[in-house]
Amino acid sequence: MLNFTNPAGLITEALLRHVPELTTIGLCNVPWNLRTEVSTALNAPLNDVRLDYIGLNHLSWVRGISIGDSDRTHDALTAFSDLVIKQGAQPDEPYWNSDSLKIVNAIPNYYLLYYYETERWLHHQEMNPTRASEVMKIERDLIEKFKDTSITEKPAELMLRGGAYYSDSAAELMADIYTDAGTIHIVNTKNNGAVPGIPSDFVMEIPAIINASGAHSIPTSAMRPDMDSLVRSVKDFELLSIDAAVTGNEESAVRALITNPLGPDISQAYPLWKRLREENKGLLGIFNE
Repeated sequence: MLNFTNPAGLITEALLRHVPELTTIGLCNVPWNLRTEVSTALNAPLNDVRLDYIGLNHLSWVRGISIGDSDRTHDALTAFSDLVIKQGAQPDEPYWNSDSLKIVNAIPNYYLLYYYETERWLHHQEMNPTRASEVMKIERDLIEKFKDTSITEKPAELMLRGGAYYSDSAAELMADIYTDAGTIHIVNTKNNGAVPGIPSDFVMEIPAIINASGAHSIPTSAMRPDMDSLVRSVKDFELLSIDAAVTGNEESAVRALITNPLGPDISQAYPLWKRLREENKGLLGIFNE
């Protein structure tokens, strides 16, 4: 199974733990997007670009970049920093700057801004529509358009929906599994000792060799302490969430909320969980019983 369902890392973790007989690989478009951006910035063929990519789904860093046998990490980091400064942020929207990139010392997954600039993002959300509300409107508009069977052109709203290169990354992964290619893809799969210090059964988003039998994680170096700490906290949130979903344990659900670095204070956790149950009544699996 190729899992695109978001959150791709958490869902893949759940499937590999609770449906072990099913060979599952989690897939996200962010690694493909980052590799494409590096390819463009360094004017290098996409298939020659190799990323030292590490972390979890939507919580990852590119620590190193090579083109063929050449280490181009410094060039890529410089190009990314220059691009960030040139593009700038949207009005009132938190974004990277030269100082933050110097501390990170890697090409960061853009979702990391929620962890690195939490207060600024909260303020931004108070002043602007959330991404969820924007996407819900886009999808309503798309569904209305798709009711017209005479449409022959791609609706403009699709360009606002996100998910670029999903089809490319999925098709290439399927082809390489089918042909037993032995190529490298960045996917969500079991660590299996690839990242030192991380349990082997944890699902990570890392480079893996892809062949007919699935994904085989490639050994790499340990994460820096700041990366390691954030990854472990979010992974513990995932594991508690999975336990809650599988067992119906409300304590696990509440503990998941307070374990997430973006989660509520402990005094807010139970009221938030109660509200989540009320707002999502009928949609929470075992908690509907």
